[in-house]
Amino acid sequence: MIGRGIVTEVAHRSLNPLRIAFPLLRRVDFRGKARLASLVRVPTAGTRAIRFPGNVRVEVDLSEPLGRDYYRGVVDVFELRLVRSVLGQWGGDFVDVGAHIGIYSIAALRAGADRVLAFEPLERSQSRLERNLVLNGLQGGVTLFRGAAGAEAGTATLTVGNDPSWSTLGPLEGRYAMHAVAVAVSTVDAEVARLGLRPSMLKIDVEGGELAVADGMAETLSEHRPVVLCEVDRASATALAARMVGYDHFRIARGRLILDARGGPTSGIYNAVFVPPGDARSILALPTSDRAHT
Repeated sequence: MIGRGIVTEVAHRSLNPLRIAFPLLRRVDFRGKARLASLVRVPTAGTRAIRFPGNVRVEVDLSEPLGRDYYRGVVDVFELRLVRSVLGQWGGDFVDVGAHIGIYSIAALRAGADRVLAFEPLERSQSRLERNLVLNGLQGGVTLFRGAAGAEAGTATLTVGNDPSWSTLGPLEGRYAMHAVAVAVSTVDAEVARLGLRPSMLKIDVEGGELAVADGMAETLSEHRPVVLCEVDRASATALAARMVGYDHFRIARGRLILDARGGPTSGIYNAVFVPPGDARSILALPTSDRAHT
């Protein structure tokens, strides 16, 4: 996900003033914060344990660009607050599609989720997710589907990026791709039904595959009406808004929910949230600028 925030380092502290400032800034969003964090030089090998808002601890791999971003303090502060708000009010189960190393899955459990289902197709990310569950004392708290979510069950080719978080079932620009692996695919509907889940929230971060995931979760949306947090571009946001009839929808920018998920930048990606019918202000208990309906 692409929201920006600041985390607290648990290990390998330094006297660098920017690192000292991270705990003070971790809940503040402002333009240029990611650029400021990038000024901090960090190791490019090894692992570090860091702490996220909501009492979430994760071990990150500093050989990966996203791991170094997390170490510097770039994290989805607003989005993690959203998880805590929804699950804190509603309870229920959480579905994490594109779980990576488990930040959202762990945050959901900390927030009071009854059960968590995580889809993660990449073996190295699966292993780190499981280690992070142990780090948080939450081993056994997540049901891990070791594959991808899509429109239908089967197998697919996962293109693995030089940063594993960029891995995708779709095309990946050659300079970012490393190799391809075959992975299992199921649908959100199939796994939710198999486990008897009642999700109150889904998070989707699948590097361009969000429409296929949505095609495989129609029954879940219809039966359970969960909040959906999803990384999108303008085209996929428009398509999702058309599929999720009756939902309020917002884009996330500068720590706010802003009217109309379809109104994001013309290029690039951003996070959007789709909320069941009703007053999004009271449901989410987070700042909003307005509401939109499909």
